[in-house]
Amino acid sequence: MVTLSPRASRYWTLPQAIAWVIYRREDIVDYVGPNGGGSLGLVAMYPTHFQQSPEIRGVPEELRRAAAEGRLKVTGIPSQNSSARVDIPPEEWLRLQIYSGKVYRVSEEQSQLVYPWREMAVESADMKRLWRSDHELSGRSKFDWASIKLIFDELKIQNPQMSQNELMIETQGTYRDQFNKEPPGRTTIQNKIKTWA
Repeated sequence: MVTLSPRASRYWTLPQAIAWVIYRREDIVDYVGPNGGGSLGLVAMYPTHFQQSPEIRGVPEELRRAAAEGRLKVTGIPSQNSSARVDIPPEEWLRLQIYSGKVYRVSEEQSQLVYPWREMAVESADMKRLWRSDHELSGRSKFDWASIKLIFDELKIQNPQMSQNELMIETQGTYRDQFNKEPPGRTTIQNKIKTWA
C-alpha cells in the first residue's frame, strides 16, 4: 500500500515530484502535497507566500524524460477499469505530456485529451537522487552535472550539425541563463563528456 503524506514519506504524488524538479525545496513539496492545501499554480502565482521566494531550478519535462528513459519509476492507477496500482511503463511516457500537475496524451483521433492514469506516485528517494537539492550539490560538486548533461544532450539533438566545441559553448550559455550561475569551463565539460559515453 502506498501512503501519500508530506516530507518524510517514502512516496510523493505527481504534483510533489514536479514541485521538487522545479524548486528543489521540501517546504514547497509539502505545500502541494495531499495535506498541504496548495498547488503548483498557487506557488507560481504567489511566490511571496513563502519566507524565501522560490527560484526555478528545473522544468516538468525533466521528470517526463527521466520516466521515459527508465531512470525514474512512476506508479499509477489506470483510469479505465482498474483499481490496482501498477508501474507506468517507460514507453508510455513517450506519448504522455505533463501540464499543471496532471499527465495526459492526445487521443488517437487527435480530437481530445485523455488522462490515462490517476493517483500517480514516485519514491521520494529516487527524486532526490535524480534531482539534488542546492544544499547537497554545493556540498558534493561545484556544478549540477545531471542538468549540464541534460542541456548538452538536448542541444545535440536539436543541432546535429554543431561541432562538440560549439555544443559546449551553447551548453555553457544555456546553463548560465537557466541557473544564473557561472558554468564550468570548456575543458572541464570536455573531460566530463568523455565519462558520459
